[in-house]
Amino acid sequence: MADVKKVLPGTWLGRVLDLKGNVAGLAIATYTSDGGMIERVTGQVEGAIGAWEPANGGDDKFGFVFYRYEHDLPGAPNPGDPTVINKLSATCRMTDTNKFACAITAEKLDKNGTLITTQPPVHFRLESERMKIEPAQLP
Repeated sequence: MADVKKVLPGTWLGRVLDLKGNVAGLAIATYTSDGGMIERVTGQVEGAIGAWEPANGGDDKFGFVFYRYEHDLPGAPNPGDPTVINKLSATCRMTDTNKFACAITAEKLDKNGTLITTQPPVHFRLESERMKIEPAQLP
């Protein structure tokens, strides 16, 4: 199988699936060669930032963790103040050089980064395919 360090960097379009296989949203994520990542998912006000790394046990496996603030909606008493941080962690496997699948756990943290234990974690899947990004056409 492909070496994840070589094939993962780039931009990917993913389908977010609940555990029954229903599509819950779409995500676009960019994974950098130095282990960084950024992500944007449908229905979310905020993008997410995080990191990825190859996993032990095979060249085709990797994991990531990323964070996204949940903000109060405009018109709230303190709009823009983060109230909750979403932490998403995943274990993933390349299924070929242009596809991967992940099992993801989402947890909620308070403003100080402490796990909010009154809200149980949510589990879902991600199936991604490499996006063909066209270079900018400069005049």
